[in-house]
Amino acid sequence: MTNTEILTAVNQITRRAETSIDDYLIQSAQEISRRKACLAEEATGNTVANVSYIDKPADLVILNNVVIDGVSYDPITFDEYLNDILNGVCLRGDYIYIRPTPATVAAYTVYYRKEHPASATILLPDIFKQGIIHYVAARVYQKYEINDKGDEQMKFYEYELAKANLPEIPLVCKPRKTNCRI
Repeated sequence: MTNTEILTAVNQITRRAETSIDDYLIQSAQEISRRKACLAEEATGNTVANVSYIDKPADLVILNNVVIDGVSYDPITFDEYLNDILNGVCLRGDYIYIRPTPATVAAYTVYYRKEHPASATILLPDIFKQGIIHYVAARVYQKYEINDKGDEQMKFYEYELAKANLPEIPLVCKPRKTNCRI
């Protein structure tokens, strides 16, 4: 999908002669990447001995897991981390906390889903093309205060996102089940 294809489709829908839709393209790509788990990424580095955290990648939307010296650690809740209930990784603020704390320097890889960069070059798969077109058309209508048409295009956008059949990024993390006896 190219920006020119999207611009042509948007101009056909809105019957306008827009020349630049870059801001709307960026907004649509970022919203889709925040809502759908579609842009996989990884970051590597080294832990520091006896330090229980590593820096969070700036574009991280959802943490999948962290592999440290070949051992995979799944996400846990912050309460589980604080109460030393489970081993794993916990996202908090600008850091990813690790349980157990690495005793030595170790290589790590963070696997995550990222937010689309603020670039008009669309990195999303083509499955989102129609959704992007409807989102941008809605924004063009809103710019001209043609709100009923904008609302209609946003409904088409939501329909296209639902058709994409990729998992939604959860808004709230569910607590993990543990094998504790009470």
